Amino acid sequence: MKQLWLCLISISVFLASNAPLLQAQSASVKNSGESVPVNADFNYYLNLCNLLINQQKYAEALAICDRTINMKKKDAVLWAMRSEILFNLERHEEAIASALAALQLRKNFSFALLQQCRSESALGNYEKAIATCEKALQINKDWGKLSPAVAWYNKALALELSKQFTPALAAYEQALKLQPNYSLALASQCRVLSTTAEYNLAISTCNKALEINQNWENSSSAQVWYLLGLNFQRWGKYEIVRSSCPPPSNVSAEIATIQTNECIKKIRLDRLQSAIDAYEKAVALNPKDAKAWTQQAALLTELNRYTQSKIALEAALKLSPNYSFALATQCATLNKLGNYQAALAACDSALQGDGRWDENGLAYPLVQRSQALSGLGQHEEALATVERALSLESDLIQAWNTQSVIFWQMQKYPEALQANDRLLKIAPNFFSAWFNRGGILRAMKQNESAVQAYDRALASDITLVSANTLADVWVNRSTALWDLGKYEEAINSTTAAIGLNPNSVIAWFNRGVLLDTLKRYPEAAIAYEKAALLDPKQDQIWFALGVVLLRLNRNQDALIAFEEALKINPNNASAKQNRDSLL
Repeated sequence: MKQLWLCLISISVFLASNAPLLQAQSASVKNSGESVPVNADFNYYLNLCNLLINQQKYAEALAICDRTINMKKKDAVLWAMRSEILFNLERHEEAIASALAALQLRKNFSFALLQQCRSESALGNYEKAIATCEKALQINKDWGKLSPAVAWYNKALALELSKQFTPALAAYEQALKLQPNYSLALASQCRVLSTTAEYNLAISTCNKALEINQNWENSSSAQVWYLLGLNFQRWGKYEIVRSSCPPPSNVSAEIATIQTNECIKKIRLDRLQSAIDAYEKAVALNPKDAKAWTQQAALLTELNRYTQSKIALEAALKLSPNYSFALATQCATLNKLGNYQAALAACDSALQGDGRWDENGLAYPLVQRSQALSGLGQHEEALATVERALSLESDLIQAWNTQSVIFWQMQKYPEALQANDRLLKIAPNFFSAWFNRGGILRAMKQNESAVQAYDRALASDITLVSANTLADVWVNRSTALWDLGKYEEAINSTTAAIGLNPNSVIAWFNRGVLLDTLKRYPEAAIAYEKAALLDPKQDQIWFALGVVLLRLNRNQDALIAFEEALKINPNNASAKQNRDSLL
């Protein structure tokens, strides 16, 4: 997780005790201090510089500070203030130079060392930043209105940025010992705990930061709500939740699987809803946070809540039209909706965007682009695209799944199965992997293995899988069992499919075929009639219904069914032959 805050210290400090008060005239400052009275003295400019820093008007503050330094070039405080201004303007090399100038004038100056520490950290010079903050703490002199707690915070931040997470947590703890109401330090501690996968403790720490709600410096509680969203989202992953739901005892394996999945689903959905609520709070407090909008949209898409996802994505892209991760999330959403042409355009825009992928890398949009191309039937280009993604991230689950599906679409079944094997080594409980494996094995006429794959799919991570998709698993399972001549089991599978999706035409039709095969004609007629009611535009359904009605000696009803089939497809020779025999 890469969302980091640098400590932005507002230093309304080092004001001369006899400085004149600044009132309405400060509002007239536009640039370079040109509207300030010419006879203003040194203390006036010093106060004005501090005021502009506190108002976060850093460009104007720099101009005033430079004018003040020209009046008194050997004032260490002014050079330290200038360093802070330059840090906030992201001119870090100059900020370090100003801090060093202050230290030449006043060697034991903790505040100036702290300014140097911050800019070294911003430049990625983490070892130097850590050493400089440690020196400031060792000297422990001339902090102004700041304190050693701020130095501990900045040391911790440099440790965190250099991925030294255990020492970083200890340094944040030192900052909190000195300043217990330091919400920014608590928020940063929460962030590190999230990085080390201690989500429950991270959430508790973030909540404590919100409860205290003090000393945010230039950050705000909106960032903590964003962090809470990330933590709840990560804490809601299947692999983590599964350990909270041990299989029940003294029940059948089938019942145990059902109860365990229900437990996992409840916990996951509760945590993921908490994540959505946290993101909602983050964007309410800071509606200009495109990152929070996008993270919320991505989670809503994962939960198949596309209308809400679209609203969040529109907000993100309005704020940042070239935001690569937002565009890639839009591509993923359109893929799930089957709008592949628009998805491809969104993915191409993402790849040409600003290169900000947040927690994802370049492989993520490449996989989504591959799926869009596959949906458009451009299989060769889709395959080349997903192979590029795998060259970047060799263990990316969605990439292997996408490659397997493309090979299946190209009827390259051994290659599809090989990609599926690799996928299941990485993610043995991935629902789509088992479901797709069943389809591959069916195409290879390996129906026994296909049934086993469908059973594994139903026992895998189905907590976010829609009822209609689960119904499709049962339908495919029934077809494999039909091919194996296991008709009763196949009928039971259609019963399960219809229980999940009563409007599944293929489930009702397959049920009719199976019952017809077993000469259970009244039940078959009911199944065909239901299928015809759900989809009256399929001539084969009407024809099958007509045949079973003939077997029941319901000739007039059979004639009507054959006529309906011929209205849809006048070239249906079998329907025509049977109709003519009844005339």
